[in-house]
Amino acid sequence: MNWAYAVEFVEVSVDPSAGPGEIPYKACETGNAVLSVWPLGNVRAARHIETDDWYHPPSADGSPSGTRLGGRVWITADTLVGDRPLHLYSMHLASVYDGQEIRRAEAIEVGDDALAQPFPERAILGGDMNVGVYSLDLMLGNDLDIIVKALTDRGFVDAHLGMPFDERVSSPPLVLDLLMALGAAWSEPGVGEGAVFDPFADHRPV
Repeated sequence: MNWAYAVEFVEVSVDPSAGPGEIPYKACETGNAVLSVWPLGNVRAARHIETDDWYHPPSADGSPSGTRLGGRVWITADTLVGDRPLHLYSMHLASVYDGQEIRRAEAIEVGDDALAQPFPERAILGGDMNVGVYSLDLMLGNDLDIIVKALTDRGFVDAHLGMPFDERVSSPPLVLDLLMALGAAWSEPGVGEGAVFDPFADHRPV
């Protein structure tokens, strides 16, 4: 597949066994990617303006506040499906428990960017949106999740809308991962089987 990748943050773990002169921590990258069977162009990546960032050294005690260096990133690329342009976005919204307003600001930033493109009627947004309240909306028929509403107000449609709740759980017991589209139709929306993906991941592919 064709792909584009951008680093969100470096995950850092303190290595207590490091001796004098050795690097006292270990690190690996985490990021967002767009993959497509069609060629990609116009690749861009940007850090969210309002988000939960980690721009400080790792703490020596290994506390959660000191395990990351970086900040939330969204990445976008364009492709052609036949002769029709399509904008693709990969996002991973803030994960702080009380971060609804932050996640809403991030979603608006990406949604507005898609709408500002030369062919705004055709775009797909996808990723871990951490929309815990949306699970309650789906179960109870409410319309309370301000992150999803920020996107639906801009014309985006949930790919899995109408599927039974238990069939679209992506991070048990919640629906956190979404695909949302503008000007695109979904032929076979689905979620990866828990029996296959749960043993080695905390999210199922959508």
